[in-house]
Amino acid sequence: MSKIGILTFHRANNYGAVLQAYALKNILKNFYHDVNIINYINCENKAKHNFLKFLFNKYISYKFMNFGKRYLNWNDTKFYKNNVALVNDIYNVFITGSDQVFNPYGSNYDKNYFLDFVKDKNKCFSYAASFGLSYKNLTDKEKLFIKQNLKNFKILSLREKQGVDIVNKLSDVKTEVHIDPTLILNKQDWLKISKIPKEDKFILVYLMNGEKRTIEFARKLSKKEKLKLKIVTTSLKNYILEKNTCVVSPQEWLGYMLKAKYIVTNSFHGLCFSINFNKQFFVDFLPQNFSVNSRLENLLDLTSLRERLVDNIKTDYDKTINWNNVNKIIEKERQKSINYLKKIIE
Repeated sequence: MSKIGILTFHRANNYGAVLQAYALKNILKNFYHDVNIINYINCENKAKHNFLKFLFNKYISYKFMNFGKRYLNWNDTKFYKNNVALVNDIYNVFITGSDQVFNPYGSNYDKNYFLDFVKDKNKCFSYAASFGLSYKNLTDKEKLFIKQNLKNFKILSLREKQGVDIVNKLSDVKTEVHIDPTLILNKQDWLKISKIPKEDKFILVYLMNGEKRTIEFARKLSKKEKLKLKIVTTSLKNYILEKNTCVVSPQEWLGYMLKAKYIVTNSFHGLCFSINFNKQFFVDFLPQNFSVNSRLENLLDLTSLRERLVDNIKTDYDKTINWNNVNKIIEKERQKSINYLKKIIE
């Protein structure tokens, strides 16, 4: 039996980050393998906060703590900071991903997320790893860093076609594209850990950045459908400025996604769960200076759902989504992903 170590962004106050980590771990455990998330965090990746933001982040951390302890090894395994190489002899398969583990800016140029610390490169694999960027958005420094670290792999599983373009331009490593692990688990899988809210008949707004026009769109939808807004956020700015705003645990976040009548989001994982749960949703791109819209574009193109972009919605809020077609596409991608994972661990 293989012993598998996953390296990803699992110690984050971010719904997508912790849920993708949970998903990949549990998918691999279904193959009856010994799977752990390596309890590593880039100790340099610390933001400077004012006191109010510090208190707010402590409050958010409290919401995520129970989930992290219960499902992601936050307390149950050794915590590695600058000594992650100590795990070399523990695992015979290392998987980096999914999330933006290949984004140099997001990891502060941390080579560990490219499995640079693993001595035997035959043990090195990725699953749905993301750069979060297109090639045209990379600086020369980022291109050089990526090029130097791609040598650790013989095959790469990436999350977006834009990532394939980056790899093809910088190396000759073989690539495959796979869906985010949150999409491999189905609605019934997620129901098992969800906390369903008592309230209903609401529009869920989940934004990575509180863009004014996205919130205005949600307000118009609220007025037309006569439904209240429920804004879930981990942003202090959103929390202060917007009414009906709350911070919830990952289990509660799943519950709100499941219960919402409509979902308005500019988050990649907000889009993933909207599709997975077959929700009437509307998605907005982040401003171009964020340079991370490639992941939204790729998933919308895969499922032929660009019509759900806020820019493409005029008055027809209730246009029916062909979920039969979408679900067939996702099921095909699930099987493709599972076959890849089985192949690399065998």
